[in-house]
Amino acid sequence: MENQKHIALVSNEDGDWACLYIDGVKVKEGHSIRPSDVLEALGLNYTQATYDSEEHGNGAETLTDMDLTWVYEY
Repeated sequence: MENQKHIALVSNEDGDWACLYIDGVKVKEGHSIRPSDVLEALGLNYTQATYDSEEHGNGAETLTDMDLTWVYEY
């Protein structure tokens, strides 16, 4: 893909510090890099929700199969 960006996650030896690079340029750093950090840096829209793990274990096969509590929408 021509417009595909290169993403690199780099951490120090003991895993105490991490950096997120997009196309070789540092866009985020800290003690951890979350999936939402990557999505935001790429400018992608996303939603984040929580679910009852007692009822759905590791998650249902589709979003419509779960009673979700939406906590964030970007």
